[in-house]
Amino acid sequence: MQQLKRLHAGVSLASWCANVLLIPELPSQIPMHWRINGQVDRWGDKKQYDMARGFRIIILGFDDLASEYRPGQS
Repeated sequence: MQQLKRLHAGVSLASWCANVLLIPELPSQIPMHWRINGQVDRWGDKKQYDMARGFRIIILGFDDLASEYRPGQS
């Protein structure tokens, strides 16, 4: 399980670094949500994209913290 956590952390860190490097290249309007048929139904700006990325990191941190308190899992 520790290997899986390390892999998850490594992939998350690599993804975060790639996002930081590429954010200046993004257009001013970014698709944020898609319908089931693939059509974009909500657009956002770069700040909203950064917020979504930040929430993802927070959620991953809470998941890691919660896994310490789940009986039988580590």
